[in-house]
Formats: sequence, C-alpha cells, structure tokens
Amino acid sequence: MSFRIIIFISSAFLSNYAIHHIPASTVGLFSNLSLVIMILSGVIVLNEPIYSYQIIGILIILIPIIGMNVIQKKLVKTTSVTPSK
Repeated sequence: MSFRIIIFISSAFLSNYAIHHIPASTVGLFSNLSLVIMILSGVIVLNEPIYSYQIIGILIILIPIIGMNVIQKKLVKTTSVTPSK
C-alpha cells in the first residue's frame, strides 16, 4: 500500500515539473499513466494478481495516448515547410 502512495506522489511531482516544459494537453494525456504505473508496479513488485477489468482500463488509457501521438506526428509531417530553391 505504501509503495502505491510513493508512486502516486512522485507522479504528481513529475506532472507538475512536466507542465512547465511541455504543452498542457500532452501532460493531461500522460497524467493518466500514473494509474497504469500503479497497477503494473503492484503486479510486478508485489506479485498482485491482475484482473481483466484492470487490463481493459489500461487499454482505455493507453489507446488515446497512442492515437494522439500518431495524429500529432502526421500533422507535423504534413505541415512541415520545405525550403524553396
């Protein structure tokens, strides 16, 4: 239990640090990763069982993050300016 609290507090500090260095929309997407990290650390470190609803929740969190990164990369490629000759 205390391990989860330490991870939660450290993720809050990292989110606060990140919001000063990257856009808030990106920080908002990645702030949900603290839940994923807590679940996975409980499974790996504490040998807790992982349930199907936890896997579904992890996928619900990860799919939008991956989708936003793919869309952002496509937008950067299509809006990049090529130098004229």
